[in-house]
Amino acid sequence: MLKNASRHFSRAALFSALALSTASAFAGSSQADFRPRLDKIETSWKAQDADAVASVYSKDAIVTGQDSPDAAKGRAAVSAKVKELMAGARSTKISIYDTQVLSDRSALTWVTWDVEPKDSQEKPFSTKSLFVWKKVGNEWLIVADMYALGPMSAK
Repeated sequence: MLKNASRHFSRAALFSALALSTASAFAGSSQADFRPRLDKIETSWKAQDADAVASVYSKDAIVTGQDSPDAAKGRAAVSAKVKELMAGARSTKISIYDTQVLSDRSALTWVTWDVEPKDSQEKPFSTKSLFVWKKVGNEWLIVADMYALGPMSAK
């Protein structure tokens, strides 16, 4: 009986150690990992460089949202969609609402885009997105982006 208890304890200790090491690997990813990628979108948007914005998306990314009947599939289509959206937007500021790390190579973030229109007669507005991220090599890329009007609510 003592031998069985010892074996169960050893298995439990092993599973606990594996769980802790896995959790610590996932804990290595946080909002700080995604902030530089979002900064690149903001800087590129201000420069009106749709291709640079699209470079934060994977080559097979899908982007769609409210009032968009067709999804943009692939980096070239994402760039075209961004160019279309840039036509009316001077700049954007992206704030992370929440981050959930799903594994050491996948995560999601809920964000709010605060958009400054090009037309000074228009009021600034907000949209929200759910980004699904995949780590490719050492770089986080957006593989899916679903957006809708309005900001994320306050926490």
